[in-house]
Amino acid sequence: MTINQTICQVREIAYLLPTIPCDRCRQPAARFSNAERVAIDLDLDRPTLLLITVSVHFCVPCRHYFRAQPPFLRPDASYTNRVVATAVAAVYNDRMAMRRVPDRLARDFWIRPSEASIRQWCHAYRSHFDFVTDYQPWVVQEFSGVLCVDEVYQGQIAILFAVDPAAPDGDRLMGYQLLQGDVDAAMVEHFTLNKYTSQEIRGGCRPADARSDLYALGAIWYDLTLRRPGDEPILLPKVDETALPDDAKGILRSLLAPQPNKRPASAKEVSEWLELLA
Repeated sequence: MTINQTICQVREIAYLLPTIPCDRCRQPAARFSNAERVAIDLDLDRPTLLLITVSVHFCVPCRHYFRAQPPFLRPDASYTNRVVATAVAAVYNDRMAMRRVPDRLARDFWIRPSEASIRQWCHAYRSHFDFVTDYQPWVVQEFSGVLCVDEVYQGQIAILFAVDPAAPDGDRLMGYQLLQGDVDAAMVEHFTLNKYTSQEIRGGCRPADARSDLYALGAIWYDLTLRRPGDEPILLPKVDETALPDDAKGILRSLLAPQPNKRPASAKEVSEWLELLA
């Protein structure tokens, strides 16, 4: 790696331990010699070059030499854990695309890890993250009815996955879309909000509930009855053009009501109405 015209500070660190457990058999291993390591760390607005002296140990039972591992550095790593944590936080906390993280680190700290390194760090982070234990119960409890959208990148190609976290295992994927180039908020909104989305969700005024789902049911019924293309808007006056009985038209109008409080309260109520028409 080369750093051109960049002001950096150099810091020498000695990590020398008399005895540590063997990384294989865990038996005590005495210090045998020293070795040098070089790593890159973050400072306020510039990189820091760390010249690290570590102790080399010899395990008698294993006949094995190994180095002491500083707590701020992963084995065979060129960047400190602080660099890794900053990159991972940009992806998982700031929702930044992995391929943009090197540019952010170059702008803020004058270092530029490769995109491959960023992906490796993020995958390592996820491998230690238990979704089911740490996150899924909270998602299911707080689920508003709005799908979770995940992004996967391969070069300039992005795939959006719409996932229902409350669905049973193996049945969470609700839809996907293949895009080229950067993914912005408008693309995600277009992906998740379509003509079957109720107005309260579109406007962001209130979380989805059963009445929002009933609007989607009415919208699908509307399209099937009128045989309209999927991209045409839903117009309540068009309900009168259907061949449905008047009572069924009234149910459809109630399902498509713009105000949630004017829709049926539950799917059971709609089912009871439909049974009366049978």
